[in-house]
Amino acid sequence: MDCYLKPCPMCIEGLEPPHKALLLTFVASLVGPLFGREALLWFVDIASFGTALAYLYVAFSTYRQTGNLALNNNKREHHVKITAILSSIASLALIALLSHQLWLNYRLTPFIVIVAYTFLGLLLYKLRRQ
Repeated sequence: MDCYLKPCPMCIEGLEPPHKALLLTFVASLVGPLFGREALLWFVDIASFGTALAYLYVAFSTYRQTGNLALNNNKREHHVKITAILSSIASLALIALLSHQLWLNYRLTPFIVIVAYTFLGLLLYKLRRQ
């Protein structure tokens, strides 16, 4: 079977689909509506905040790694740096807006969840590196 006919992750040799992540997403999708509309809105708001943080991380990483990229000339490197800076500014603006919206609607609880989620991610990252 050609690579063009397979799903994208299956094209890369040695890369298997993340079965556990897919199962977790499936279970969360089934159980989520049982918590009610307000809980679903809260989960979506938290996920939006996490996505904005991920975009910020990618933008900062791109800026820092620009010198290590195999770019043909300085003009492209300058373009990548400018794009990374603009992406960082956009991510920070989105984080500020989401923080304000989360604070108005829910006060302190989402921020506690975000900090706990971040520490859990760092712990899992450290455990997988060992």
